[in-house]
Amino acid sequence: MQMKMAATTSDSLDAHSSIKNDLNFFKEWLATIDPSVFGTSTQELQDSDSAEDNQVKPTSKKQERTHTFNKTSSKKQTEPEQETEEEPYSKIKEKQKHKNSKMAKQRKQKTDARLLNIITPRQEDLQQKLRARIEELQGKRGLSVDEQKEKKKLKRKESLLKLKLRKKFEKQNKNKGNLAVQKETVVNGAVGSPNSKPVKPIYNKEGKLVFSKFDFTEAGGKDRGKSNLSGKDYKRLLEKLEKRKEHVEKVKEKDAEKGKQVETKMAWETAIHRAQGQKVKDDPALVKKALKKKEKIKKQKSKQWSQRDSQTKKRMETKIEKRTKNIEERKQQKKDKKNKRAKKKGRLIAGF
Repeated sequence: MQMKMAATTSDSLDAHSSIKNDLNFFKEWLATIDPSVFGTSTQELQDSDSAEDNQVKPTSKKQERTHTFNKTSSKKQTEPEQETEEEPYSKIKEKQKHKNSKMAKQRKQKTDARLLNIITPRQEDLQQKLRARIEELQGKRGLSVDEQKEKKKLKRKESLLKLKLRKKFEKQNKNKGNLAVQKETVVNGAVGSPNSKPVKPIYNKEGKLVFSKFDFTEAGGKDRGKSNLSGKDYKRLLEKLEKRKEHVEKVKEKDAEKGKQVETKMAWETAIHRAQGQKVKDDPALVKKALKKKEKIKKQKSKQWSQRDSQTKKRMETKIEKRTKNIEERKQQKKDKKNKRAKKKGRLIAGF
C-alpha cells in the first residue's frame, strides 16, 4: 500500500516538473519575439502587468460591491453634471403651435403667389384697400360698435374675394387638365398612340355639334319632344299601338316598300327617344301585361278598402250600441235611487 502511494506521488511530481519546464521554455520563446507583432510595445506590457499586480482583488462579494460602487461614484464626481431636466409640456406645445402657424403662413404665401397670376388690377386694388383698412382698424384701441361691425364686414369681403380667386384658379387648372386629356385620341383602342390624328368636331346643317357618327336630328326640323308611347295609361297606349298597327298594315296593302319605310321611321324614332333617356312602351304584349297587373292591384286595393270600410262600420255600430246601453243603465240607476229614497220616507209602498 505504501509502495503504491509512493509511486503515485513520484508520478505527480514528475508531471509537475515537466509542465514547469514547458512553461519556462514558452516564456523564453516569447521573449525572443518582437512585441510590435502583437500591436503593443514592451513598455505597455510591463505597465499593464504592474497595474494588475497593484490592483487588489476584493476578498468577498460585499467588498466587490463596494468596490464597484466606489468606481461609479468616482466617475460621477469626475464627469460634469448634465442637465436632465426636461422642458415643460407648455413650452413644447407653444413651439409646436409656432411651427404650425409658420407652416400655415408659408402655405398661404404660396397660394397668394399663385392667385396673383389670376387677379385682375381692379381686384388687386380692392384687396389692397381692404387690407389697409383692416390693418388700420386693428391698430386702433377701443373700437366703437360701428367700427367693429365694419371690421367684420371687411374681413368677410376679403375672404370672399380670396375664395372667388381660388375657385377661378382651380377652374383654370381643371380646364388645363381636360385639354391635356382631350389631346390624347383613341386609335384602334390605344389611347394617345404616336400615329393618331386629332379628331375634328362635326357640325350639322343647323351648326349644332354632333357627338356620334350619325346625325339623328332632322334637317331644318324642330327638336323632338316626348314620345307618345310613354306614361302609365295602359289602355290609351294599347289603343294607340293598335291604331299604329292598322295604319302600317293599310300602307303595306297599298305599297309594301312604303310600309317598310314607315316601319323603319318608327323604329328610328323609338331608338332616338330611348337614347334621350325616355321610356318608350311600343310592345303590345308588355303593355297588356302591365295593364293586367295594374287592374289586379286596383282590385286588391278596392277589396282592402271595402274590408276596412266594413270593419270601421262594425266598430262604429258596436260603440253606438255600447253607448246607448250605458245611457239606459244610468237612467235606470237614477230611477232606482229615487224609488229607494221614496220607500224610506214612506211615500211608496212595497209591491205597488
